[in-house]
Amino acid sequence: MDKDLANSIGRKNASLREKGGFAVREFDRVVETFNKVLLYKERIRLSLEEKVSILRGRDNENRDQLATLSRNIQIYYSNIERIEANLSELQKEENEIKDKYEKMLRGASLMNASAESESTLSEGETDDGLNREDLIQRRRDYLENLNNSFKQMDMELYSIDGLRQEMKGAREEIYRKKEKALQKKEILEDNEKRLAEETRRTENELENSIREEQVLLDEFAKLIHNVEDCIEINDEIDHVLFSSLTAAEARSSIN
Repeated sequence: MDKDLANSIGRKNASLREKGGFAVREFDRVVETFNKVLLYKERIRLSLEEKVSILRGRDNENRDQLATLSRNIQIYYSNIERIEANLSELQKEENEIKDKYEKMLRGASLMNASAESESTLSEGETDDGLNREDLIQRRRDYLENLNNSFKQMDMELYSIDGLRQEMKGAREEIYRKKEKALQKKEILEDNEKRLAEETRRTENELENSIREEQVLLDEFAKLIHNVEDCIEINDEIDHVLFSSLTAAEARSSIN
C-alpha cells in the first residue's frame, strides 16, 4: 500500500474522530442549553397561567361584591324614599290634629257640644225644663269629654313625635350605610379597572412567552430531526461497524 495513502488515512482517521468528538460535545451543549431554556420557559408559562387564573378569580369575586353592593345601595335609596313618604304622612296627620286642637281651644267644639245637647233633649223637653243640677252635670260631662279629647290628641301628637324621631334616626343610619357603601363601591370599581388591566397585561405576557416557547420547540425539533437523519446508516456500513466493534471489544478483553 502506498505510504502516503496510509499517512493520509491516518490523519483523516484522527481528524474525523476529533471532529466527531467535538460535534458530539457541541450537540450535547446545544441540547443541554435547549433543555434548560425550555424548562425555564415551561416554569414561566405555568407561573403566568396560575397568575391569570388567580387574577380572574379575584376579578369575579370583586364583581360579585360590586353587584351585591349596588343592590344594597338601591335598597338604601328605596328605604330613604319610603321613610320620607312616611314622614310626610306623619306631618300631614300632625297638622290635622293641631288644627283640630286649635279649633277646640278657640271654642269651636263648645258650640258643637251645645248643638248636640239641644238635639239630644227628650221629646217634649225644653230648655225651660232643665234644672240647675242638669246643667251642672252636662257641664261636667262636657268638660270631661273635652279633657278626654285633648288627652287623646296629646297622646296622638306624642306618638307621632316618637315615630318621627325613630324614623329620622333610621334615616340617618341608612344615610351612613349608604355613604359607606358608595365609598366601598368606588374602591371596588377602581379594583375592577386595576384587575382588568393587570389581567390583560399578564395574558399578553403569557401569549408572548408561549410564542417564544413554540419557536424554541420548533427549532429544537428541527435540530433533533436533522441529527436523526444524519446518523442513519445503511446496512452495509452497519455490518462493518458491528463486525469491527465486536473485534475491537474481543481484542480489548484479551489484552
